Amino acid sequence: TGALASLLQMQGHVVIAVEPCARLRSAPAVTWISDTLPRLSKTRGRYDLVFCLGVLQHLAPLDQRRSVQRLARLLAPGGRLVLALRQGPAPKERRAWPMTSLLRAKNGLVMTRFVRRGSLQPGNRTHHVQWTWVVLKRPKVTAKPPLR
Repeated sequence: TGALASLLQMQGHVVIAVEPCARLRSAPAVTWISDTLPRLSKTRGRYDLVFCLGVLQHLAPLDQRRSVQRLARLLAPGGRLVLALRQGPAPKERRAWPMTSLLRAKNGLVMTRFVRRGSLQPGNRTHHVQWTWVVLKRPKVTAKPPLR
């Protein structure tokens, strides 16, 4: 719904958000790009912070890995990728896949945070849905001193 995009924009950040579904692009002061994972073919640039929240479980495992690789390439040196990964049964109307091997490939990133919590939604708690929050960081490129 653009809630996070709106919040970040109100705090003074320049926000570029990707959403393929026009009816979910509700934040008016945000630059919206209609694009999809895993390719993100219309999304260009390098970013300090990239969020991918509650999306990857809807992609088949190969596309999950390709998506994280693509998101990693969008990070500027020192940039962070924040993932919210849902584990548990999917709603009947939505298809979902497990993400058991997703974090094995680091894609040149360093994991700086890993938190697993139960869902806040009562219906999800009944079904023991868990959320894993992960922050991955692209190391800053440091110039090596010249050889003497």
